[in-house]
Formats: sequence, C-alpha cells, structure tokens
Amino acid sequence: MKLGDFGIAGSVTRLVGCLAFVVVTTPLGPKIEASENLVRFEMPLGVTLFAGAIALCMHYYLLARSYYILKTSGVFIFFMIYSLFAINVLMFVSNSITILEQFKFFLLGFLTLFYSFGLIFNHIDTRLSGLLHAKNIP
Repeated sequence: MKLGDFGIAGSVTRLVGCLAFVVVTTPLGPKIEASENLVRFEMPLGVTLFAGAIALCMHYYLLARSYYILKTSGVFIFFMIYSLFAINVLMFVSNSITILEQFKFFLLGFLTLFYSFGLIFNHIDTRLSGLLHAKNIP
C-alpha cells in the first residue's frame, strides 16, 4: 500500500483488524460455541501451541510499536484519556452488565485503540509533517 492510498479507509481497516485480532486472541474474548449438530473440531496440541506463540508474538510486536511511538509518559497519558472516555461510556451501561464484562470491554477497547494507534501513527505523522512543510511552518 502506498502512502497516498492510505487515508481514512486504511485507518479504519487497521482499526477493525486490531479489534478482530484482540477479540480472537485474548482470554476475555467471546466464547465461540459450535452448534449441537456440528462435530466439535479439536486442534492438535502442537498446532494450538504454535497459534498461541504467534498470537503472543503479535501482541508483543503491537505493544512494542505503540510504546516506541509514545514512550512511557505517552502510554500513561493515552491510558488516562482512554480511561476517562471509557468510564463515561460504561456508566450508561453499568446497570445492564457485570463488573467483569465492564472490565472486558475496557480492556478490549484499550488494546484495540492502542494497537491501531501504533499502526497508523507513521501515516498520520507523515501527512501532518507534509502539511507543515507545504505551508512553510518551521
């Protein structure tokens, strides 16, 4: 994908990809149950361990990429801003879901936004610096 082709669609695609990855690979993700008519498919232990190792490596890569951009203070600020937003949103649904479900949504949302920020930051930064140079702003 060229930089000129990235745009909003690329950002949304990466956000949705991060959401799908986080939902599937975290223990708090949805439990996928097969219907009673289907035969339950069990993966061999080696395949399960390999898939788990790949998922851990991907989590590490996405965490490291976001941390590289934000550093420690930036991660703290990102977490605080997200927490203020999430607490206000969860207040509206607090009567209908349990504390564990609230934590689940908080964690899934945080990791999704944190990872996607790490994946789209370079594109946003490049566009902003290009705009600044085009306007001759030092």
